[in-house]
Amino acid sequence: MFEILLGIAIGVVLMTFLLINYVQLTIENLDFAKNYYSFKRSSPFVQVDDEKVERWEQKYVTLFADPPENE
Repeated sequence: MFEILLGIAIGVVLMTFLLINYVQLTIENLDFAKNYYSFKRSSPFVQVDDEKVERWEQKYVTLFADPPENE
């Protein structure tokens, strides 16, 4: 019985660690993509569809934006 509980506890710790890393990598990838699109937008040699970028920013960047301050 002790071995089963120990195995469950180790599994919970491992899955929590993996979930935290996944969320951290997702946030880093969103920051990278935001910087990448802003770089492409400022480049004179690359055509970027501003409408697609705005939709992307509304969908993903505001997901991790700071919450509004209460007045």
